[in-house]
Amino acid sequence: MRVERRMTEAGRSHAIVLSEIWDVLGPFQIGTREATWGADPLESHGGFSQLSPDTKFYPSSLGPKGRVGWSKLTATPLKEVQLFGNAAKLITQFQNIDWPALRAVYGWAALQWQAWIRGTLTIQSSESMTVKIYLPAILEVEIDGQRHFGGDLFSYRNAPLILCLGPGDHTLNIRVVRDVRASGGTGEPSVEFEVRVEQIEPGLILDPNKALFPDFVKEHGYAGRVCCIPVQNTGRDWLDVVNIVVDNPNSSAEFFLQDRSLVSIAPGQTKAINIGFSVGEKSETIRVQLSFTYLWRGSATTVNSDSFVFQGTERQLFEPHKMVFKRPNGTISYAVVNSPPSAKIVHCDKDDALPVLAVLHGAGVEAESQQTRDMLKEMGDITGWVIIPTGGTLWSGDDWHTWGLADVEAAIAAIPEYAHNVNWDGPKVDLQNLYVAGHSNGGQGTWHMLTHIPDRICAAAAVSGYLSIQKYVPYSIWNEFDPKISGILHGSLTAYRHELLMDNISGIFVQQQHGDRDDNVPPIHSRRMYQLLQESGSDPRYHELPGEGHWSLDTMATPVLKSFYTQIGQDFSRHDRVSTKFSLVIPSTGEPIGSRSGIVVDQLHHLGQLGRINGERDTKEMWSMKTSNILRFHLGSEDYLGSYPKIISIDGQEFALESASSHNTVMFLLENCSRWIVSSLLLLRANTYEDQKAPSPEWRSLSERSGPQYGTINAILRTRSELQVQYEPDSSLPVAVQISRNLYQYYGANCNVVPKNHAPLADGNVISVVIGKGDLQKNEQVFMSNPRYPIEVCDQGIKIRTRSGSERLYPDHSGLGAIFLVPRTEERLHLVVWGGDLKGAQQAARLAPTLTGVGQPDFVILGHDCPWQGAGGVLAMGFLEHDWTISESAYIS
Repeated sequence: MRVERRMTEAGRSHAIVLSEIWDVLGPFQIGTREATWGADPLESHGGFSQLSPDTKFYPSSLGPKGRVGWSKLTATPLKEVQLFGNAAKLITQFQNIDWPALRAVYGWAALQWQAWIRGTLTIQSSESMTVKIYLPAILEVEIDGQRHFGGDLFSYRNAPLILCLGPGDHTLNIRVVRDVRASGGTGEPSVEFEVRVEQIEPGLILDPNKALFPDFVKEHGYAGRVCCIPVQNTGRDWLDVVNIVVDNPNSSAEFFLQDRSLVSIAPGQTKAINIGFSVGEKSETIRVQLSFTYLWRGSATTVNSDSFVFQGTERQLFEPHKMVFKRPNGTISYAVVNSPPSAKIVHCDKDDALPVLAVLHGAGVEAESQQTRDMLKEMGDITGWVIIPTGGTLWSGDDWHTWGLADVEAAIAAIPEYAHNVNWDGPKVDLQNLYVAGHSNGGQGTWHMLTHIPDRICAAAAVSGYLSIQKYVPYSIWNEFDPKISGILHGSLTAYRHELLMDNISGIFVQQQHGDRDDNVPPIHSRRMYQLLQESGSDPRYHELPGEGHWSLDTMATPVLKSFYTQIGQDFSRHDRVSTKFSLVIPSTGEPIGSRSGIVVDQLHHLGQLGRINGERDTKEMWSMKTSNILRFHLGSEDYLGSYPKIISIDGQEFALESASSHNTVMFLLENCSRWIVSSLLLLRANTYEDQKAPSPEWRSLSERSGPQYGTINAILRTRSELQVQYEPDSSLPVAVQISRNLYQYYGANCNVVPKNHAPLADGNVISVVIGKGDLQKNEQVFMSNPRYPIEVCDQGIKIRTRSGSERLYPDHSGLGAIFLVPRTEERLHLVVWGGDLKGAQQAARLAPTLTGVGQPDFVILGHDCPWQGAGGVLAMGFLEHDWTISESAYIS
């Protein structure tokens, strides 16, 4: 065994130097979240890297006289850097642009822009140097001609770029994109960012400042039995972590690698190592030093990493503390939990179960921050379990949507195990009665939970929340393109359009609150939602705070909200809201919606159009339903149905059920677009079609899209274990590492990066990065198991087959790329990121999940025009229907 060599000050013989003066070219127009698609106008001039500072002007809709030119920017050195490194702060702004005039026409959307800046990073050394590069507030950078997409737009500093640079000058071309969601819509529309470069030795580098440990509840135990620490492989070769070492042999605790006996990490990859631990009988805090042993791939000599200290913060039982848990997707997460206060449980029996209040934080807020602890104190005692989930990151992963909502549900499900870990002897947790409150982005997240899991929510408080990302910062200044492309882009975002899903909330009590001087989320968002709720038949309560802005310490503790909290578990009941009439709306992407009034929609007839069921309970025994664009649905839990009907009328067809209990396997299917049949053996008779026998209830297969497979490319985030990122050939490894880095940066998602020919069978979802034909068509798991799959990579390029059977070939050319979903067994997914060459693969990889609101559908084929035309340069895009055929609404050039 050997110990990895670390740098010392005495051994320093080099320096990292950053430019003082940087060249700037811009600004240019860019739409909300459009940069992911490319949409860089300088690409039509050969790309920024091919341009040199001169007196030439370039067309720009933002500039005076319709043009912009080069300018200079002076960097401010930052002193608080590591011993070996350099850092500078840059502020990019364009005072020659008439921003007020643009805003007067286009609103906040006009305050978004893009520009490029160029500087130099100099390695003053006689040898190559490994560096970590942090670029907070930046989405894209090009270093020595190599593009790196994803960056760190929200300044997480989770996953730096790791490079080995030779002696001399290195050109940094940085694409600056101003995003109002990240930077705000008030003040000067500037972007302040940093370039931070740190020298490191090749090896396994730990980030103890971002380690995640559970709190220690005094005299009760640890609030979790898992923890994690982010690590980076800063070498050029693969490494395998084989063991965890406890440096305190007298400790009674045992620590072990949580997921597997060996953790493989690709060169340049950042991931968290999940650690499990057990403690003895004594409820005492642990303080131990931990380290890892690892092997460089192909070497038999083990290496010791640096050590880090495990020690949870000590808390009292009845104060907020950090609960750490493992999500089903393999990620370690945490939530701040506040157990029911002693004053509220003195009259409770141990067998009583108290409800959960989930409080969703705003963008950029750390769930365990002092701000949230002070907020909980101001909210006062609540008769129930209060939990503040993270959503995965400071921005709740994806704004509390696919990834963030899953984190909320996992945190709630972890409360019983937490109670066991801290030897809680009070009332149990009622996992079926859920209350939600949220502020700002969390207020928007509250709308998302209300519209997506309505039957689970008893009541909610939405505070200063926005309607949807499209309404918050409009998409009005994207590049121009075919109206069909526009329809698909906006259709891909309907799951976020809460204002379209209002009918799902009807019957649930909602308390709204907003400051009438809020300039962060203007009050029109809450006012509009209040109107829509009333129009959909709800009876919300709306309170506007005169003279108040976006946030203050007592924002979540006003008298109105405290009144709401006191009613938790008492005045709201799911059973009380079983109404005579109900509606269920499904996003046009088929995004899975939890049951509504006990009804669950499994498949839409056509993607690209909302699905809807309008129902009426004529009596407890007779239901009538009218459907629109629904292909398959079933009856869910009787807890949500109220009572099972004996007769159901669907679009005029009547079905009689054999009994009124345990019918949660009853499924209805629209056959041949004309008649409903029952897909369950519990059917007694179908009044319209005598003795219609149904197929097996287990209809899910590779040829039928179902459940978690719906919801655009972002559905890949619904994985049941760690995401596996495969690559083929070796030249595609940097693209695979980029995808894994972005998933960790923006979601905190762990990925297992593996070469395709050595990939183990994955329990969860898979992302494949492929350049050229590879073995795509030979991969039985991806294609041969579903011969009807309509996308084919062939020798000539890429071919798609429409629903009618016609074929369209897109010939191979530089930059040709594609990204598309493919079914796997057991409702899992495979996301293929393909390029005819490296450029095409890099272009397709941009559309793997990073930012919310990009608008990727189920498949996209990209051409050489995308770098400057953005979505307008796609060759084909659209949705994949219930049978995995291409939707008739698809755009095919």
